[in-house]
Amino acid sequence: MRRPAAVLLLAGAVFALFAASALSAVWTVEREPLIGAELTCGERTYTATGGAFVTRSAVVSEHGDVARVVGTAKPRHARLVGDAGRSYRLVGAGNFNFLTIEGEPGHFNVTFAIVGRKGKVDDVHFRAHVNKTGTHVRFSNTGSCPFE
Repeated sequence: MRRPAAVLLLAGAVFALFAASALSAVWTVEREPLIGAELTCGERTYTATGGAFVTRSAVVSEHGDVARVVGTAKPRHARLVGDAGRSYRLVGAGNFNFLTIEGEPGHFNVTFAIVGRKGKVDDVHFRAHVNKTGTHVRFSNTGSCPFE
């Protein structure tokens, strides 16, 4: 029984150190209006009529010339109109975490849904992962709307 307790204690200490550095970081918030932006999903096109894309990011640790940048990106009050004039909402979130060294290793994840009156109509699901040397990038693009 001591081994699981020690592992939990160690995990708690690591989490506390990361949380302390994240809480002490200065977070920046950027808002980008979405009006006029278009999203193509197969043969359907959605045009944004309102809302903004909000990105929150911070440098959570620094070691010499290397910093770790983390953040989230979310549509806020995003309204879309489809080809047939129907109204939709864009919901979901993206997140990123990377180092500021050559190759910028890290990841970028996006999961958005286009929601109509009867539920989800289309989605964006994209993931990019860059290895530590920046020489290999792995992409996953499994949504009905390709992320470009």
